[in-house]
This record gives sequence, structure tokens and C-alpha cells, in this order.
Amino acid sequence: MTDRSHSPRPHLLLIAFYYPPSRASGVFRPLAMANHFVAHGWDVTVITTERSFFELIDSVDASLEHLIDERVEVERVPFAGRPWQRDVRSFSRFRGNFPTLSDKVAAWRESAVFPDRYAPWIPGVVTAGLGIHGRHPVDVVMATGNPFAAFGAAAALGKLASRPFVLDYRDAWTLNQFTEEPSFPADSPQVKWERRLMSDARRIVFVNEAQRQWHAERHPAAAERMIVVENGFDEHMFPQAVEPTRDDGPAVFGYVGTVTEQLPLEEFAAGWLLAREERPGITCRIHGHLGFFPNQRERILDQLPVGDGTGVTYEGAVTKAELPRVYADLDALLMIIPSSRYVTAGKVYEYMATGLPLVTVHEPWTGAREPLRGRPGVFEVDDLSPRSVADAIVAAADHIAASRHALRPEARLHADAFTRSRQFEHLDEHLRAVTA
Repeated sequence: MTDRSHSPRPHLLLIAFYYPPSRASGVFRPLAMANHFVAHGWDVTVITTERSFFELIDSVDASLEHLIDERVEVERVPFAGRPWQRDVRSFSRFRGNFPTLSDKVAAWRESAVFPDRYAPWIPGVVTAGLGIHGRHPVDVVMATGNPFAAFGAAAALGKLASRPFVLDYRDAWTLNQFTEEPSFPADSPQVKWERRLMSDARRIVFVNEAQRQWHAERHPAAAERMIVVENGFDEHMFPQAVEPTRDDGPAVFGYVGTVTEQLPLEEFAAGWLLAREERPGITCRIHGHLGFFPNQRERILDQLPVGDGTGVTYEGAVTKAELPRVYADLDALLMIIPSSRYVTAGKVYEYMATGLPLVTVHEPWTGAREPLRGRPGVFEVDDLSPRSVADAIVAAADHIAASRHALRPEARLHADAFTRSRQFEHLDEHLRAVTA
């Protein structure tokens, strides 16, 4: 470990449970965040959990570790959450003989500390953070959630070390982003803790304006400290629009990213099969993990129109390093995401960066439409009916047949406003302000 105790650079301590080698979608924001700050005048230490946890839940992409800037210090704190403890030999006699009662007691004890099932991680993070601060004084603590136990740890560290802390809402905690309804009652421990944390946080960061507004309405005393820092794409991965590998033939569509049960898969399948009847040669390749856990795989695969005569194939998972090659083999991308004002999926920005034509398979009022405004080569659905989805796919297929590579440079130019670096410049200014 490098001795940075006398470094003149400000020191950012970033708490990010999901960090490489985890393959969770939430990894990319803190990964890029740490890399950006260490390259722009900060010392950065990341507290995350051990590799063994990601291996336990079968959520590993080893290639992501190679993307961590070598100047970023990474400290791994074990997480011993009960739901993930598999070795019954390690159970106490009470837990072994009375498992249901033991679980209830443990849940009560953990919620008394912090209302999040990752609460057992907090003491280890606080201990590690104080050790880091003792060796190399921290200027600001920032936590990204989920899990939201990271927020509790950041607040505790901020208090014990007398340092400002910042909350980064990569996901919403008390808002269900997919149903657009509160996740918990107004008098719940989660809402009370959120109010308490927001009252002390120096900045509260959201990924889109709709999320910021929702929280500002519920926590008006903290509204002036709430800011928006959108997701973006990694410019080193896509320095320019992807170079196509094919100049003719029927259009090849693609979906690239984790396929989850929140996606409108049935609506896509119905629309795709209708479009395939009208443009028989088109095909679709689906790249990505099926769900976040192994037990979701078969259920999700059953919802996809994979089979003889459908033109749809499932190509399996793809590492981050392989993405440019995968995109270069496609003619258009299917932006299949949940319909919600509060969802701005990270893949939106990456898809934009490719320069490829995009078909939006989500409701028009979805938050992801906002960064797409003005981008050429976007084929939008009017709704999620089979006819509307099919019309958008057919329009994109006809565009590709008539002028396969048109609009790619203009589409990429639009995306340049959404590089991760540009988004984090705004955050950098705020962090320097709170450390002044």
C-alpha cells in the first residue's frame, strides 16, 4: 500500500459495496467515479466487500478488475449476512435448532441498528474507514447505494471522523422506481432513517431530475443540497461510433446488458414476432446475463422469443472488454428497459455512444427518453402494444436497408455530452465545495 499520509491532494473515501469483480449493473458508476477523481487531483480509497461474496452469488466479471486505476486504493471488508451463510456447521445452537425464531431475532436486532439487510456490514466499514482516516486523513466520505447500509456507514464515519459525507443515490431507497410508488410507509424505519441521513448529508446526488424532485418533495429541508449527476458512458471504451463489420443483408438487432424480470419482455416478444412476419430476414441477438442470480435464469429465458423461426438467439454473457466487438456486429439496438419516470438505465448512455440506430421498447414517458431528445436514429414506440413495437422495429429495419450507416456520426456527436467525465466534473465541483 502506498504511503499517502502527506499527500497534498484531497482524499475521497468512497463506500461502494458493488465494485469489481462484481458484475452487478451498479458497479460501473462507482468504478468510473473512483477512476475519474483519482485522475483529476484526488487521492481515492474505495471500501467494498470481498471477492468471495461475489463468487458465492455467482456474480463475477474478472475483466472489470483490470479497469480499476492503479492509483485507487481498495480495501475489502467482509460481509457476513445471514441470507448468504451456507455452511450449517457455522450456525449457533440456537439458530440450528430454532431457525425461524433465530431469523426473526436476527432481523429485529439488525433493523434496530439500521433497517437494511446489509446492516451487518456497517461496523466493519466504520472500523476500516477510521483506520484509513488515521493513516491518511479523509476530506470527504461518499457512499453509493444500494445497499443503503453504505449510507449508514458513511454517516457514522462522518460523525466519528468529523468529516462531511455525501450520499449517491444510484438507486432509490424509499421509492419503488418501477411502480413509482413509495417502497415503505411514511412512518417506517427506512423513511425515518432517510430523513435523518439527508438532514446531515452535505450533498445528496441523484441520477435524474425526476428522482431528485420526488425526494425533494418528501424532504424539503434537504432540497437545496440535492443535485443531479447523470450516468454516462466510458469514453475510453467508445472513443468514437463503432465501426460496422457488415455492409449488406437484413438488419441484425441486438440487446446488450443484464436481462431482468423488470424488462417488458412479453411486450417485446409479441412486437418482435409481428415485425418478423413483415420483415422475415431480420434477426436479434441477446447478449448478457439472465438475471442477477442463477435461480432466475430459466424463468427469464422462457420469456424470450428464442427458437426456430423467430430469428432470436441468446448469445450468453459478455464481458466489458468484449463490448466494442459485440456492438460492431450489430446494425441496431433494442432499448428494452422498464417504463418509469425514475429509471435512466446505464445502458442508455452506452447505447447512445455506439452511434447505432435505437429502438425504444418502453413507454414514451420513461425517464430514459430525456437524454435521447434530439438524437438522430431513434425509432420510438407510441406505447407497448405489439403493433407499436413492431412498427418501430420495421421502421428501423427499413432505415438500415436504405442507408445502413447514415446518421452514425451525428448520433455519436449527440452522445459526447454524456461522457462519464463530463457528468463527474459537476460532482467534482460540489465535493471540493464541501471540503473547502
